[in-house]
Amino acid sequence: METRTAATPAGPTEGPAGKGIAPADGAAAQMPDAATESQSAAPVQREAAAGLRSSPQGKSSQTRKAIKAACGSLLVLALASGVWFYARHQHPELTVIQSPPVPEQVAVVLEKPSSDSDRAVPVADDHFAWEAKLRQIDTLRQALFAKKDEILLLQQNYQYGILELEEEATRLIRRGGFDSLTQGLKNRRLELALQSIQRRYSYRDSLEKPLHWIDLGSEELLYLQRRAFFDLQLKDIAEHIDMAAHMADMDSALMKYQPTAEKLSINNSAPLQPSQEAIWRRLAEQAKHVETSAEDQRNQDIVAEVCSGNLGRVPELSSLTLKGARCLAESGTMQLFLNRLSGMTPATARKLCEWPGQWLCLNGVTRLTPELAGQLFAWPGEWMSLNGVSEVPDEAAKHLVKWPGRQLELMGLRKSTGIEFLVQWEVSGGRLFVPADIRQQIEKFRRAGQPRAQARNSGRS
Repeated sequence: METRTAATPAGPTEGPAGKGIAPADGAAAQMPDAATESQSAAPVQREAAAGLRSSPQGKSSQTRKAIKAACGSLLVLALASGVWFYARHQHPELTVIQSPPVPEQVAVVLEKPSSDSDRAVPVADDHFAWEAKLRQIDTLRQALFAKKDEILLLQQNYQYGILELEEEATRLIRRGGFDSLTQGLKNRRLELALQSIQRRYSYRDSLEKPLHWIDLGSEELLYLQRRAFFDLQLKDIAEHIDMAAHMADMDSALMKYQPTAEKLSINNSAPLQPSQEAIWRRLAEQAKHVETSAEDQRNQDIVAEVCSGNLGRVPELSSLTLKGARCLAESGTMQLFLNRLSGMTPATARKLCEWPGQWLCLNGVTRLTPELAGQLFAWPGEWMSLNGVSEVPDEAAKHLVKWPGRQLELMGLRKSTGIEFLVQWEVSGGRLFVPADIRQQIEKFRRAGQPRAQARNSGRS
C-alpha cells in the first residue's frame, strides 16, 4: 500500500492527462515504477488472501491446545484428590494425632494422680473449691439440726399423747373398779387405751436411733470441717499435709449423712416396750388418787365440748386435763378466762401455754411453784392475770425475768418475796400491777438501786 501511494501522482492533471490519457514524455518513464509496484504488491495480496483462507484453522488449533491444557490440569487435580482421599481413609489415626483429647487426659490425671505431691497442689490452691466445700458442710449440718428439731417435736407429741391417754385410762380404771389387767382388758375402751399407750411408748423410744445418728453426723462433719480449715492455714508452712485426703473425707461424709428417709427410718419389728403388764401396774397405782366426783365428771363434759369447738363453758372448768389443755391451745380464741382453776400440773400448763392468744386469766391459782412458773412464763402472750397468788417465791420469780409479755397482774400479793426479780422485769419494759403497799416497797427498792436491773431487748414498744 505504501508503494502504491508513492507512485500515485500528487494531484490531478488538467488536459489530456486529467482525462486519463498519459502524456507521451512521462508515460515511459513511469511504467517501470508501475510494474515494480505490481510485483511488490502481489506477495502482500497473496499473504492477505492466504491469511483470510487460513484463519478458521488457526482458531481451531488454539482451541485444541487450550482443551488439552485444561484436561491435563484436571487429571493432575484428580490424582492429587485420590491420593489425599486414600491417605485419609487408610490412616484415620493421623486425625487423632492432630487433635488429641486434652480434656479427657486432664480428667484421668485428677482421678489417678501419680504422686501425693502432684495431687495436693491443685486441690489446696483452689480457694473457691474449698470455700464451697466448707459451705456445703455448714448447709448439711443446718439441715441435720432442722431434722433433729422435727424429730424432737414428734417425740414430744408422742409423750403428750401418752400422758393424755394415761389420764383417761386411770379414770376408767377408777370408775370400773378393775383389780387386774385381765379384768381391765374386758373393757373395750381401756383395752384400746392400753394398746395405744404401749405403741406410743415404742414409737417415742425408737426415735432415739435417728437422733443419735444425727448427733453423730453433725459432730463428724464439724470435726472434718475444722480439721480442713486449720490445715488450710498451715499448708504453706507445714509439710506432708494431704489436702486431697481432706477433700475426699468431706465428700464421703457429705454423702454418708444426707438425711434421707432410709437413713432416718426406725425399726418397728422389735417387741413393743414397755409391756402392758408394766403399764397396768403403774396406772392402777395412780388410779387410787383420781377423783371421781360429780364435779370431775362435769369438767370432763366441758372438755368434750371444748374439743368439739364449743367454748361457752370454759370459765366453769375447775380442773384441766392434758386433753383439755390441748383443745384450748388449738382453739382460735384470743382470751382465756380460767379463773376457777385452782392449779395445774406442769405438763398441763406447758400444753396450755402453746396457746397463741393475748390474755390468759388464771386468778384461781393460789400457789405459784417454780415448776408452774417456769411453764407459765414461757407463754408467748402479752397479758397474764395471777391475782389469786399471794406470794411469788424467789425461785419462781426468776422465771419472770425472761418472760416477753407486756403486762402482769399480781393484785393479790401480800409478801414482798421475789421483789428483786419483779423490779428487773418491770425495768426491762414490762408493766406490773400490784397492791399499793407492794408498790411502795418496789419504789423503795428501786431508789436504793440494789441491784440495778438491766434492760433487755424484748421487742416491746
